Amino acid sequence: LDTDDLAGIKTHEYCTNNQPNNHSDHVDPYPYLAKWGISREQFKQDIENGLRAATGWQKNGTGYWYVHSDGSYPKDKFEKINGTWYYFDGSGYMLADRWKKYTDGNWYWFDNSGEMATGWKKIAEKWYYFNEEGA
Repeated sequence: LDTDDLAGIKTHEYCTNNQPNNHSDHVDPYPYLAKWGISREQFKQDIENGLRAATGWQKNGTGYWYVHSDGSYPKDKFEKINGTWYYFDGSGYMLADRWKKYTDGNWYWFDNSGEMATGWKKIAEKWYYFNEEGA
């Protein structure tokens, strides 16, 4: 026992350092977690606070995506978020700084923030006009 108030509960460190003849079913998770970039501190916070699903804008090395409160995210579609139109590819990543020819035959421009262009925009030294629907 580690403490009287936690009778029957052993800490991770105790279990790791006191395996009788190595016949315990305890496995030290830290080396495995470290391979995935999870530190001891992050692991501790996750245990103490629980795992919360991230919502809103998320980013990784590939780009940005948007997670709804139910955990879903837009894929291969336009979506209006906080009054701004964006387009998300088939993997769910937001298009940015590029053109998109949609199935309606129209071309759309998404600036470096991912916002769909409307009105007059200068792109690669040329001026373009986009109507209210972005085409």
